Amino acid sequence: MTRTALAFLLASLAQLGQPKDSAAPPQISLIPLGTGKGATAVYDGEPSSSFVIKVDGECRLLVDPGLGASQKAIKTCGAVPKAVFVSHNHSDHAGELPVLLIVERTAGRKLRVLSGPEVQQRLITHRIAELYSTGLQAPDIADWVPAPEGQSVKVDDELSIVAYKGKHSEVSYGFVLSYRESPVLGFSGDSGYDREFYQKLGSAPTLVLDARKESTPEHAGFDEVKAFEATTRSRVYVAHYGKAADAPPKSAPLIPGQAIPLGGPQTKGRP
Repeated sequence: MTRTALAFLLASLAQLGQPKDSAAPPQISLIPLGTGKGATAVYDGEPSSSFVIKVDGECRLLVDPGLGASQKAIKTCGAVPKAVFVSHNHSDHAGELPVLLIVERTAGRKLRVLSGPEVQQRLITHRIAELYSTGLQAPDIADWVPAPEGQSVKVDDELSIVAYKGKHSEVSYGFVLSYRESPVLGFSGDSGYDREFYQKLGSAPTLVLDARKESTPEHAGFDEVKAFEATTRSRVYVAHYGKAADAPPKSAPLIPGQAIPLGGPQTKGRP
């Protein structure tokens, strides 16, 4: 046997004893569609606060199809994601839901709608009431998936959420999103400042929190979120602040179209 052949044989035998390379880690990202407040879409023409979750380039979840958000989702994803989470029944978070559901249903795609149980009841009773003139009922229009507080609910075979109730005039839920049972994102929905609520969401390495310049019972203030940042190892982004000119000066804002990676460790690396 030649030296070359012997070297090849030894190398092959060595490889047999090595574990196979594990699959490449998933590329998970959050794509903001808009950051608008309640009146932003109507008066300024910019989308309401919304985002999609992508896994390996595929849009898996649309969060809050409020005014102006759906068109951005279609442009970003090429189609409406099969799963939709609705935090609450205000128009800047759920206003375009009826149109999405009936158009997709007519095209042969029933969307999966996840929400807190009280939110789901409001959506079925009020938000999509305009669709009942078609003769269809709520179960015909979409797959409605209640997400009781503190319970893990599947988005699809890999993604799941655990919903938590925030502080808002309309019942509103945030969530912790997990990929294969590993938390990747905490989202507050609309909520006034609530440290205990934030801490629940903080099991994830990246947080998206609702905030405005001034604190109200409905929405946290920029200063409150900035103070909370100092107590958590999670990266914190601010959403629902309005137009670009309204973005928080001291915290990281979500910026429409700017992807945020969620896979892998995302902590700030504080000592």
